[in-house]
Amino acid sequence: MAIERTGDSLLAGYRILDLADGKAMLTGQVLACLGADVIKVERPGGDSARAIGPFYKDQVHPERSLYWFYTNAGKRGITLDITQPDGQALFKKLVRTADAVVESFEPGYLASLGLGYEDLCKVKPDIVMTSVSPYGQAGPYAHFKHSNLTTWSMGGQTFISGEPEREPIQRYLHQADFQGGLHGAMGTMLALTHRDLSGEGQHVDVSIQHAVALTMLNCAEFWDLNKYVWKRAGKNILWPRIDLPTFREPIVYPCKDGWLSTRGLYGGTKGSAEAALAIMRWASSEGHMQEIKDYDPYTFDVRTIKQEEWDPIEKATTDFFLTKSCQEVMDRSAAEGMQVAPCNTVADLWTSPHFRARGFWEQVVEHPELGDAFVYPGPPVRSAERFWRISRRAPLIGEHNEEILVGELGGSSSLTGAPSSPAAGSLRTDGDGIPRSGDPEGGSAAEPYRRKGILTGVKIVDFSWVGAGPQVSRELANHGAQVIRVECHKFPDMLRLTPPYKDTIAGLNRSGLGMCFNTSKYSVCLRLDKPRGREIAKRLIKRSDIMLQSMSAGVMARWGLDYESVREFKPDIIYYSTTQPGLVGPYRTFEGNGYHGAAYAGFEAVAGYRDLCPDGVPSAYTDLICPWYGVVFLLGALARKRRTGEGTLLDQSQWEAGVHFLGPAILDYIVNGRVATPLGNRDPDNCPQGVFPCRGDDRWVAVAVEDDRQWEAFSAVVGERWIRDARFATFPRRKENEDELEKLIEEWTKNKLAEEVMQMLQDAGVPAGVVQNSQDLVDYDPQMKHRRAYQWLEHRVIGRALHNTPAYRLAKTPHHLLKAGPIIGEDNDYVYKEVLGLGDDEIGDLYAEGVIDTEYDITD
Repeated sequence: MAIERTGDSLLAGYRILDLADGKAMLTGQVLACLGADVIKVERPGGDSARAIGPFYKDQVHPERSLYWFYTNAGKRGITLDITQPDGQALFKKLVRTADAVVESFEPGYLASLGLGYEDLCKVKPDIVMTSVSPYGQAGPYAHFKHSNLTTWSMGGQTFISGEPEREPIQRYLHQADFQGGLHGAMGTMLALTHRDLSGEGQHVDVSIQHAVALTMLNCAEFWDLNKYVWKRAGKNILWPRIDLPTFREPIVYPCKDGWLSTRGLYGGTKGSAEAALAIMRWASSEGHMQEIKDYDPYTFDVRTIKQEEWDPIEKATTDFFLTKSCQEVMDRSAAEGMQVAPCNTVADLWTSPHFRARGFWEQVVEHPELGDAFVYPGPPVRSAERFWRISRRAPLIGEHNEEILVGELGGSSSLTGAPSSPAAGSLRTDGDGIPRSGDPEGGSAAEPYRRKGILTGVKIVDFSWVGAGPQVSRELANHGAQVIRVECHKFPDMLRLTPPYKDTIAGLNRSGLGMCFNTSKYSVCLRLDKPRGREIAKRLIKRSDIMLQSMSAGVMARWGLDYESVREFKPDIIYYSTTQPGLVGPYRTFEGNGYHGAAYAGFEAVAGYRDLCPDGVPSAYTDLICPWYGVVFLLGALARKRRTGEGTLLDQSQWEAGVHFLGPAILDYIVNGRVATPLGNRDPDNCPQGVFPCRGDDRWVAVAVEDDRQWEAFSAVVGERWIRDARFATFPRRKENEDELEKLIEEWTKNKLAEEVMQMLQDAGVPAGVVQNSQDLVDYDPQMKHRRAYQWLEHRVIGRALHNTPAYRLAKTPHHLLKAGPIIGEDNDYVYKEVLGLGDDEIGDLYAEGVIDTEYDITD
């Protein structure tokens, strides 16, 4: 299916003032690439993020930072000294023309300058301000210093990454900041949606730590339901069992010319068993795997299989893959559903035939001051209208001072003058502004769980499953959208078959992950493989604003529910598809999950120690990136639909969305030819930076020293004689002697509590953080408790259970976790009778024909 390219913009008319530093510049980048006029406001002389490498042609210069190029693409730029009265006055004039302000200063700093949210409300009553900070605007850790490593560690990710007998490791550069920045874009879009519908602005408070904690997949649920702390296992997953030792399952296998991400011959479920059988058929046809020819993957049960039974299966799989190249395995996997993906390097991403065919490398950005132009990653979500475009390269220092401060504010060459009127095109609606399709339905009696939220009146039918799609619809449901989730017992969502389970007993309604990813939704059972089931599905679609799907290639088309078919009877539908490869391209038939996505998008190739790669990405990482891009695009598509009445197709390749979190490394390869490799816990711009052992069982502290001032503070806290050694006197000398320095720091930390080291260094202004595990986050972390990062809701089978809350806080329109994720078919009666208006006789016929399932599975 070809996607034609036309011109359009989701955020035309919005103006965003971007005060953020490196912690949150991705927020403005996302909004700029979707069409907003984003003005980057720097201090005189330029932002400190301009010193972050890598650099164009390795020229260390504030106008050559590839990190700056990537995170500020599409923005205009000015310099302004907001610490001075003249600069503050000019900034307030700009605020009068703006819709939102994004900032990442230490909490309270802007208020101390008279530029806090309450101050700006007096200038522009409907202004939205988004504050992205390491730990949030208030609470016991609100003023803690930040680095990517320390906040990544405090969010729980470092603890689950690495080899069991070695120190935990970070994922790769900038991941914490990029998570915080993307959640900042999502919170900003929600606040702008509310502003457009109500005329009311508000403050958005984003915690990077909390955003990182949301990447932990099912770790918090494992602790809540099973009191099991998920631990790092290198290239493996460790599965806890009741009466047997922990089961080790590899997720990365070597091949002839690289590494593969696969669950191998892991079976049990229909999809996994069919993938395993496809591998076995291929191997058998070439004389391999004869020693395990009697293995039946349908009988595989992770709860009961013994490690000695699995080891020969693993060895046979390893031996076979060692005879194959990455490319031939990928080609075969896409054709036969083997669920195996290569662990791509950034060089492999550049040559990927799939990305080439999809036009992912067609975004060329001119850099006239360099006399050069080069390619940037394409959109994280594709559309015919090309909603994602880089309209200009990142700004030079003060490049648009004259254009904006003089030309647009009407000032003189001395940058003074009267404020202009609000930006043309700022979106407003009259009346209550609530988007509706059809008549309002019911009241509190008909829809008992609904509370008024930002998206009240928006109707969504959700055919997605597994990891990514359900998180998108959950985010919208928690803000008032009515989400009807379509499921069936015969082909259950893999999430419902994923541990942890209540009392470690498997069941469709006993999975903590299946519950948490579906908060605030309605669940109906419907057989889409039956004609009458498809007719009911079409009735649900006709009343909806948004349709979500994440089925494998061809499935929705066979049911007449692909975009071309749906828009024939619902022309204004916003159709959001999210799959690993996307809807088009040579690998569009590939089947897999976020583990495969992390490998194909390049994360496995940069995950690991400097002497050991790959070392396994410990979660389905692309499933924790692409949903947030999806939410931003859907909110933009809803805004466009309010303006134009038009729907659209949004085609997300989860591989492509994941690549965006390696943006600077991608540019480094394209410009400098450098292939990113693992850094362990180090950072080229910090020294020392590492994870160090502390007193207790598997207790660690992360430390990052970013400049000479912090080094002096760190030295004063350590107080050891070696700290003043000439080997460590300067940053270059410390880098030269980093191994010795780390060993000495280990000796200093190993008999201290991690919390003690963190507090001492934080008190001195040095970024430090405990390498927290899931128990720390859920039971002890005072900052997570302050933000109510976890809430406990009553589930009909599991009982009182933990649910995640968003990493952003909206001051005036908070999220509402309206109910626990539903048991399968929980809302059949409500949806079929009250929403669709089916009569008892028709519903009875549907039950009799097996179109609607009846087994609620409550007692399993």
